[in-house]
Amino acid sequence: MIAEGPTTLPVIDWTSPIPWSQLHKHLMYRLESARRSLESTDLTEAQTNAYRGDIRTLKSLLDLPIAAARKATIMQQQHTAP
Repeated sequence: MIAEGPTTLPVIDWTSPIPWSQLHKHLMYRLESARRSLESTDLTEAQTNAYRGDIRTLKSLLDLPIAAARKATIMQQQHTAP
């Protein structure tokens, strides 16, 4: 089951720094859109693979803050280890 996300693409001013919350909304919209597109029965194998690749990439981008926190924790543990 796909979670309900934004129904319209958030407007972003790409010429200035973007807060994570705004970028997150944009990425979530793109992820939900790709998931909905993947549900189509009219896709070729190449289109299906392209959507799956998009979904993997978007999920990786959404995971960046978690990955950064994980890395910082590991680095801190290494510096405090006896």
